Amino acid sequence: MDIHAYDPSSLADRGRQRIFRIVVYSLLTVTAMLYVLPLLIVLMNSFRIGVIGVTVKHWGTEAAEGFLHDFEGWVVFMACLALLCLELWLLNLLSRSGRAMWDMVDLTVPSLPEVKAALPASLG
Repeated sequence: MDIHAYDPSSLADRGRQRIFRIVVYSLLTVTAMLYVLPLLIVLMNSFRIGVIGVTVKHWGTEAAEGFLHDFEGWVVFMACLALLCLELWLLNLLSRSGRAMWDMVDLTVPSLPEVKAALPASLG
């Protein structure tokens, strides 16, 4: 092993680059969530209201009430969910971690003893 091959400055540079990538990815994730969630809610709900308005204009208020209104709400909800999944997929691609998208999202529910242990003593 050549002792001159070890360059501590290159290790420090790689560490700084990795920290920089982590910080940039974290900021990108937070920014995307802060912008995309309200944008999705406002735009998709505006679209839903617009479709209801067109329905009322062409077929009357009876057509826009009841089943159509509820069905349209579910369709818009599913479209928002699909767009959020697309955003997660894109952020996973940008992270270049090589992990599956669903491994990046922690959907585990803690048990009741774990929740009680995490609460402050005044609330537990």
